[in-house]
Amino acid sequence: MHGRKRFGTVLLALSLIGVAGVANAATTGPADPVLVSASVARPTVAVSGLNSVVETVSVHLTDPDGVCVGCGSESQDPVFALPAAIFSSGQIVPLKLARGTVTDGIWKGTFAITTQQAGHQTLTHVIADGGQGDQVVRETDIVPADHGINVTINVTATHASSVSVGVVPNPATYHHALTWKGRAYFPDTGAPIANHRLVIGSDTNCGIDSLGNATVTTDSRGYWSYTEANAVDQVRCVVLTGTGDPNDVNTPIFAFRSFGVVFAQKVSIVLATTPVKLGTKVAVTGGVGTPFGTVLLQRMVSGQWVAAGTAQVRESGRYTLYASPPAKGNWRYRVVAVASPDRAEGISKTVILGVN
Repeated sequence: MHGRKRFGTVLLALSLIGVAGVANAATTGPADPVLVSASVARPTVAVSGLNSVVETVSVHLTDPDGVCVGCGSESQDPVFALPAAIFSSGQIVPLKLARGTVTDGIWKGTFAITTQQAGHQTLTHVIADGGQGDQVVRETDIVPADHGINVTINVTATHASSVSVGVVPNPATYHHALTWKGRAYFPDTGAPIANHRLVIGSDTNCGIDSLGNATVTTDSRGYWSYTEANAVDQVRCVVLTGTGDPNDVNTPIFAFRSFGVVFAQKVSIVLATTPVKLGTKVAVTGGVGTPFGTVLLQRMVSGQWVAAGTAQVRESGRYTLYASPPAKGNWRYRVVAVASPDRAEGISKTVILGVN
């Protein structure tokens, strides 16, 4: 089933989620849930600062076999066990049966709206599982617009909040402590957001399971900091939130930041042997301190470093290259770890390979 997380992929809690279409059951099989109508209690919402409004979405679903509740392999998760409404802001709202039956009923859900959802928020998808009666679970992804159903919330937002973030050291050192720090404030006035909770999260998606790992509180000037003990490759999240479970859609989210970290590559280099006879291939080994990536072997020629080989860094952080000096003499070599979006360039010391 779809990962019905409050926050979607990397980067982003309040960005558009592209929900993969799920093929409907074959026309010869049991019927799928049908979306009859949908609406919201507040088509127009105004929010400001650290205020929020609770919105209600209502969905009328029919299914002769019954909309499935608590079915399937993920039924132990209450979010996965229920139908859901998905808005263009990325908000995913679990729906509970409010009136009628699973074969013909009104399903409702509530969620908090803050300045983060400014603009026009459209109901883009309704996810419902069919097969309550026959226990053959069929997930159906319904696009309301395809059925002539258009539900929009117009959100007017003022005095929005923000969270800045940076890290120390930068670049970071793999498997070492890393401190995050920043400030919560109102960009329009520069005023601090003092003594307010921030939720810290980090995993590959900044998803529902990662939020709530830790909390910090801003000081009187809005500043905050947090230190993780063992920095590795993962997306990190900082959420300025109201009280309550940050994974609950009814808990207000006032600001959200997700970010990556650039790691230093500290390159070591060792020659297998020196000096050697002309024509000998010599292994050049070492490590960069981070897994994967690319390293280049360079040789000094007429005062310039020129390429002499390339290799991929292994998961262990180690590499192996081979040097083949072109003539007799003392040749200078070094290894460069190539920069990438999450890796800073690293350069080894220079070693001398003698050739007799």
